[in-house]
Amino acid sequence: MVEEAGEFVDTHGFDVLKLKRHVDYPIATNMFVTGFDDVAPAMDPPSVDIILSDHHYWGGLSGNLELDRVADTLDLGVGMHSNSHLGVSMAAMADASTEEWLPNKPIW
Repeated sequence: MVEEAGEFVDTHGFDVLKLKRHVDYPIATNMFVTGFDDVAPAMDPPSVDIILSDHHYWGGLSGNLELDRVADTLDLGVGMHSNSHLGVSMAAMADASTEEWLPNKPIW
């Protein structure tokens, strides 16, 4: 991710904030908010609505639970991203996702 003039632009030149300004549905991505240091810049101005988490990149199950607390504070959704997890990895992802859906949490 590269920040240019307060906008999120990926390394291929895709501007997620420009997309968000032109659509009426929630933006979910795993390309711009990929770590805790990316959350605050994504909120000023608001560029994403749903952070797609991957327990391999967000610090395991405990990192995903912390992400959910941060996202809940900022009124963001959290979803799980998978690119081909199998076996134990898929079980861990299912476990993380069930722990993240706290009461009164909107399901995207």
